[in-house]
Amino acid sequence: LPVPEQKRIEKINLRQIASVGDARVTAVQKMLRRSRRQGFGVNLADVVPGIDAFGMALMDGAGGVFGSINVAVPAQPASAARITAMEALLRVETRRFESEQKALMALPG
Repeated sequence: LPVPEQKRIEKINLRQIASVGDARVTAVQKMLRRSRRQGFGVNLADVVPGIDAFGMALMDGAGGVFGSINVAVPAQPASAARITAMEALLRVETRRFESEQKALMALPG
């Protein structure tokens, strides 16, 4: 999403998350910083202890977001190799979903 849209959504979500407590806000902010550095969603047990989660946006032919693909797995010690492997997996599946969406949109009626 464009940065202004990201900031708008982040502000709304953090306001809602604040009702859970400061620790949750801090955890989500940590996850957001890491995700921005990596270029895709990387949650290393920041929000839910014992669960790592990774996610990537699904883009339509016009460059808009139409969904996302996410995977949650048991947490492991963070490693660059694991993050790289999860990114590669998500990129393959993202391309597949985007191709299928494009084909569906091309169907008549």
